[in-house]
Amino acid sequence: MKNYLSKPKAGYWFAAVRSVLVLSLLISGTSPQGARAETRKIPVVSLEIESVWRLKSPGGRFDASGIERSPDGDLLVVRDRELTVYGVKFVPGSDEAILYPHERFPTEIEGNGFGGPRFDVEGLAFDPEGNLYIADETERRVLRIVPGGRLEAVAIDLTLASSYFSKTNRNASFEGIAVGGGSLFLANERSEGRLFEFDLQTGALKASFGCKLPLPLFPVPQYSGLDWQNGKLYVLMREERVIVEVDPKDRSIVRLLRYHNVEMAEAHRYRVGIPMSGVMEGVLVEDDVFWLLTDNNGQGRVADRRDSRPSLFKCRIASADE
Repeated sequence: MKNYLSKPKAGYWFAAVRSVLVLSLLISGTSPQGARAETRKIPVVSLEIESVWRLKSPGGRFDASGIERSPDGDLLVVRDRELTVYGVKFVPGSDEAILYPHERFPTEIEGNGFGGPRFDVEGLAFDPEGNLYIADETERRVLRIVPGGRLEAVAIDLTLASSYFSKTNRNASFEGIAVGGGSLFLANERSEGRLFEFDLQTGALKASFGCKLPLPLFPVPQYSGLDWQNGKLYVLMREERVIVEVDPKDRSIVRLLRYHNVEMAEAHRYRVGIPMSGVMEGVLVEDDVFWLLTDNNGQGRVADRRDSRPSLFKCRIASADE
């Protein structure tokens, strides 16, 4: 997620004005999208932290961007600067977890026609056969690592989906990926947030839709992660600080899982360039466990600005919101 959240330049003032406008609309009771809020009562629950780890990378800044569980049970993460898939090694009795290049997902990219070593990896997903799917944002494509390590491109029809891409910013496209129910799901972030469902076998676009919250804080949805679990699609919306549980059959919102208290906890809150901006980039749902992964753009925490390690949260449902 290399975006306007990292440096308070010209985009800072635009977003600051936008935030004031959004707050004004909220106070007045008007939806910032200019539409009436959904009247159907949507269940809302809150997440609480069970455990948290700081991720130590082999070297240098690590902008985490996706998380997934391998078929063998290993927890995997990626960062947006390279194609390397990292495993997470938990250290007993420590709040630090070690990242290491995972030996089961080697990638031979030299001479394969993928344009060299620069990738913008923004998510991971496995299909039932053990193929690993990767969203490459800048190139607006999906890659696949098959068992054995061969890298290949996935053919998907972007004819209709491309109309939602930013015309000026290559770094405003696929920010999340999930596989389930015979479909490949991709989340398009700004300039116009959108969710796409492709047929996993043919690559044909099956649906294009969005998650319309009852009262959104931001006029443009910021989808930053996807996951599939038990027949449901989970959509991470970083600016709203919420995971949206979606029924893929009718694309309705089943439940909202809010994590504001997780991200904004005094010990874990990160410094950001723009007020109200979120840092969660990866989501993994495993029954009643919800994993959240930060991309803090090299920024330190408010409690320790020198510590720029990304954080991995293991959360569970706390209670229903009133």
